[in-house]
Amino acid sequence: MLEKICVICGKEFQTHIANKITCSSECSSKRAKNLKQARCGVKTHEKTCVICGKEFQTNQPTKKTCSPECRYQYNLNFMRENRRKKHETKTYEKICVICGNKFSTTFSKKITCSPECSKQRDDSLRKVRQGIKPLEKICDFKQKNLI
Repeated sequence: MLEKICVICGKEFQTHIANKITCSSECSSKRAKNLKQARCGVKTHEKTCVICGKEFQTNQPTKKTCSPECRYQYNLNFMRENRRKKHETKTYEKICVICGNKFSTTFSKKITCSPECSKQRDDSLRKVRQGIKPLEKICDFKQKNLI
């Protein structure tokens, strides 16, 4: 039995194999990863996990979590935060296109202040689509032709 020191973690271990330099499969895979990165010229980044605060190394500069468990928790928190933001309502100050009154709404594309104004607008649009010009358009047309 040979007494050796692991080149990755520094622990003492016993082995029958003369050229073994790591104490476990975890250390062996870390060493293989380090060698591959050194050969390929991959830059590693020292990061701190945003969930548990643990230090970790990664070759991805935008990575925020150290493990799949922390990534799952991060995604849950991110979705909850976005859901909260989605339900926050923004109020828009608008002017009705039919009557000209000012009104407040939570819908950015709303252009009429009431159901009555909305119905009046729908009726006038329906008439335009059917080929019947609204009274204002006919008056404007006659005034332009008379001048």
